[in-house]
Amino acid sequence: RQLAAAGCEIARLAIPDMDAAHAFREICAESPLPLVADIHFDYRAALAALDAGATAISTTNQAVWNM
Repeated sequence: RQLAAAGCEIARLAIPDMDAAHAFREICAESPLPLVADIHFDYRAALAALDAGATAISTTNQAVWNM
């Protein structure tokens, strides 16, 4: 909410593991902003983030690109 109040239009959150992916659901539910999930290692975290409401996925992990 503070980011939105400051004029932010979108936020990117790091999702380094499955614990973070599960927490992402609650963050999405409370956020007035569209959220991008930055996936580090695990393609399952990308799937979980999308299921939780991520607007988009960002990653440099090529294994995630090909899922």
